[in-house]
Order: sequence, then structure tokens, then C-alpha cells
Amino acid sequence: FAAVTQLFQVSINVQARGNTTEEALSQGRTPLVQLVHDLQQAGAALASSSGVFTQATSTALSFSGDLDGVETTVTVATTTGATSVTVGSTSGLAVGGTVLFADGAVKENRTLTAISGSTVTLNSGLNSSYPVGATVRSVETVTYTFAPPALSRSQDGGAASQVADNLSTFSFLYQDGSTPAVTLTPATQAVRDQVRQITVQVSGQG
Repeated sequence: FAAVTQLFQVSINVQARGNTTEEALSQGRTPLVQLVHDLQQAGAALASSSGVFTQATSTALSFSGDLDGVETTVTVATTTGATSVTVGSTSGLAVGGTVLFADGAVKENRTLTAISGSTVTLNSGLNSSYPVGATVRSVETVTYTFAPPALSRSQDGGAASQVADNLSTFSFLYQDGSTPAVTLTPATQAVRDQVRQITVQVSGQG
């Protein structure tokens, strides 16, 4: 199946190996729904389109975006340079986590260094002022790693959990957004920032 995101196109190709086609589809596609969901949010709540993918190899992929949909608002207007902000809710926010402040086209990311009641403290002062009602969204970083025969997922540096098992092969293929698409070897951040299409090749064990 395929999913088209705001910036990226994702394709999942499942192949049978020692299984019936129906079994392979069930084994390969269903656990990867989480992967597609996460990639649909890649880059969401990031102020810049650079740095979305921080690791991109044939067997491992790390990226950031608003994966959990946590959103709140500024409840006391801020000034430029502010390092603390009062928000409507801190539920789903965490010290060490990244958030987006946005007011129309004005937006920026900051890391939370403390949370006290409805006030969050930032790692550095805001570049812009934000009115009451400005959006505050959380940003998560997720890593998918294939170590045969399992695919695992970890979020924000937490413990990895297995999302698929009994996989014979699994690989990521990266391409840019040109026509025809050019296959990339994203060994540097500059090349990773060119990724616009990701194809996942997966086959199940018999």
C-alpha cells in the first residue's frame, strides 16, 4: 500500500517467501501500519524542512514530527526573548522534549528544560512574540531498526519495542522528488534533506 504525506511519499512492497500471498500480506503489511502512520507525520510541527531525517540507511531510519497529535495554546502573550511560556495544558509535554510555537507563518522550535504547573521553560529565548491562542505542538523523534528477523521501533530515546517479526528481508530505499526520481545514498544531512520518497521492501519467512 502507499501513503502520500505533506512532504514525503511512502510505498510498502510486500513479497511472499514460503507463504501464500495472503499470509505474506497479513504478516508484512499489518505491523507496518505504524511505520506508515509515523512517516505521514514526518516533518509535522518542525519549523524547518531541514533535519527531518537524521538517520537513513537501508536498515535504519530516524525522523522527527508530531507523531502523537499533542497540541495546546499560549494562554499569556509572550514577548520576543521569552524563556518561559504559559500554556493551556502541559499534558503530553515532557522535559527534554521539543515543541513548536506557531502563529500563522511565524514558527520556531524549542526544547523544554522545565515544566511547572502550566508554565514551560525553554532552552533559549523565543525569536518572536506569540499572542494568546498561538499554537504549541509537541515533536517526537522515532527510530525504526531492522535486525533480522525483527523490525523494532523506539521513540525519544526510549526502549525499543518489536513491531514485526519473522521477516526474511527488510530495506529502505530513498529517492528525491524529481521526475524520474533519483535514488539517494543519504550518508550526509544535506542528502537526507533531499529525500521525498521512501520505498520499503519486505518479505516474510516461510
